[in-house]
Formats: sequence, structure tokens, C-alpha cells
Amino acid sequence: MTFERDATTFERSATTYERNATTFERSTVTFERSATTFERDAMTYERGAMTFERDAWIMGAAP
Repeated sequence: MTFERDATTFERSATTYERNATTFERSTVTFERSATTFERDAMTYERGAMTFERDAWIMGAAP
């Protein structure tokens, strides 16, 4: 009986470990996607700033 209980407990622990590993992997993927989105947003912001500076220069507002 004790051996069977220990085996069942071990199986449950292994299942929990696998679930946690899967959750961690999903979190990692989500983090990577968020980082990619942040990088894209930063690039878009930089392009917008460059366009603004160029337009200001064309209009003679830049020094």
C-alpha cells in the first residue's frame, strides 16, 4: 500500500512538473512575442521621429 501510494504521488508530481514546464514554455513564447512587438513599436516610433525631423527641415523649422 505504501509503495502504491508513493508511486501515485510520484506520478502526480511528474504530471504537475510537466504542466508547469508547459506553462513556463508558453510564458516564454508570450514574452518573446511581447519583446518582438516592443521592438517593432520602437522602430515605428523611430521612423515617425525621423519623418517628423525631415518634415520640419523641409518646412524650414529645423536649425
